[in-house]
Amino acid sequence: MVRIRLKRLGRKKSPFYRIVVMNKRDRRNGRPIEELGYYNPMSKELKLNKASLNAWIAKGAQPSETVAYLATLAPEDGSLIQLPKKAKKEHLGEANQVKEKVAEEIAVEDVIAEVETVEAVAEEAEAEVLEEAVAEAEAEVAEVIEEAVAEAEAEEIAKEETPTDA
Repeated sequence: MVRIRLKRLGRKKSPFYRIVVMNKRDRRNGRPIEELGYYNPMSKELKLNKASLNAWIAKGAQPSETVAYLATLAPEDGSLIQLPKKAKKEHLGEANQVKEKVAEEIAVEDVIAEVETVEAVAEEAEAEVLEEAVAEAEAEVAEVIEEAVAEAEAEEIAKEETPTDA
């Protein structure tokens, strides 16, 4: 069976492909029956002889998925075209916006949790302060009452001890 597929060329991490017609059982980089064009994914250049491609398909050759996709992009005259590059900035911008929204939501949730924690601590502290203030006030009132009682007793004792001139 004859396949129309990509033959990889180029250096490591710099791929370059030739669009070739080969026997299905041959190695990927083996000797092709015919070269139909090339595709450079780094610069997005594509050149494909569409007339030869259609002739091979008419003879029964099966194109790979990638070659079929590239064939839809190639012009009929077989000239070199520059495929549009994806706008990375737009995709990154959208991703950054999503990240910022998530970060804001997390920050808001963190702030709410911190406020709730601070409010709980403040309520506990306020209750403790009130308890201490009440205890201090009760102690002061008890001291004042004791002093008043002691003074009153002292006055009564002093009245009893003083002789009256009658």
